[in-house]
Amino acid sequence: MLNLFVFLNVMEELTGILKETFSLKEENDISEAHPRFSKYKNEGRAKEVQRQRREEYKQRQLERRFNYLQILRGLKTEIGGEIKNDFNADSMDDTDSIASNDTTKEALELKKKKRGHKRNYLMFSEWMVDIPENFENEWVMKLCPEGKRQLVVAANGLTNVYAKSGFRINQFASYLPGGCKSNRDSLTILDCILDTKKNIFYVLDLISWDSTDFSSSEFEFRHYWLVSRFDENPIFGQKTKKNPYPFVPLSIYPCTKEGITKGINEEISFKLDGLLFYSKSVFYESGQNPFVGWLLPWMLPDCFGIEIPEKYKENDEKKEVKEFILDYNQTHDFTGSAKKEKHPVEK
Repeated sequence: MLNLFVFLNVMEELTGILKETFSLKEENDISEAHPRFSKYKNEGRAKEVQRQRREEYKQRQLERRFNYLQILRGLKTEIGGEIKNDFNADSMDDTDSIASNDTTKEALELKKKKRGHKRNYLMFSEWMVDIPENFENEWVMKLCPEGKRQLVVAANGLTNVYAKSGFRINQFASYLPGGCKSNRDSLTILDCILDTKKNIFYVLDLISWDSTDFSSSEFEFRHYWLVSRFDENPIFGQKTKKNPYPFVPLSIYPCTKEGITKGINEEISFKLDGLLFYSKSVFYESGQNPFVGWLLPWMLPDCFGIEIPEKYKENDEKKEVKEFILDYNQTHDFTGSAKKEKHPVEK
């Protein structure tokens, strides 16, 4: 039986080609703004490895171009059955069919299935150790709130929320297309950060909207499509009995000195966790993506020579960017491999 997360798990194999390649570097490109970070970028193999991963990523998409719109259109019935079965299974005790002390591989797998466990589908960032030559013109930045990274799937009249671990952790009605009984015939999938204190979903990215697949669309188009839908329907961002969790798209900023400076100085309604940098042309694929970069706010002066507000200058360990990233990678067993499960922006 085809189900939603089988579909999601193979989406990486079905996405299309990046249409944009690197352009010529301008004389005052932001990537050369600060000599300390320039020295760091050229030190060791980190820069070359990330650059190579970007080239390999583009090549993979050349080899995997495929149109799966027909698959998406045929999912509604299967998704409904899967969501219903998972919801029933979540309420079952482990003792329904498995002894609580049974730790065999088969038993653990069955427990996962009964608890609604699904393989993680989210797209993750890499530390931005290499600033690409087309950074100012071909990349944008998002301010990332503190919170929990979650996949939101609205289908068959219910809105289901999956943690990055793959388990469904919440289910409710919402105004998202497919997320309530009055609009049950659609499918919407969003990549979000849940602010657990305010119970607000901040939308990082769009995967599917109203049964239209956007994972093989460029990031810039995905963003503007999402924002336009929310501008047309402000009710998505309102908290009501029928929409208990507001959804709020995050703004983007150009990756110029002026754009990054404006972003880091914005008055925001959430606590800032870090900065996400997206290539405008990147498609949505599960796993770690070299065309999505991640930095902490205090790293901006070293990376780009940009002044930041005093509240973001806190760096308790008093480490330089290079040392901090190396220590982080060692502590979290993060080597830059796409096969690793731990990523800088997993939350």
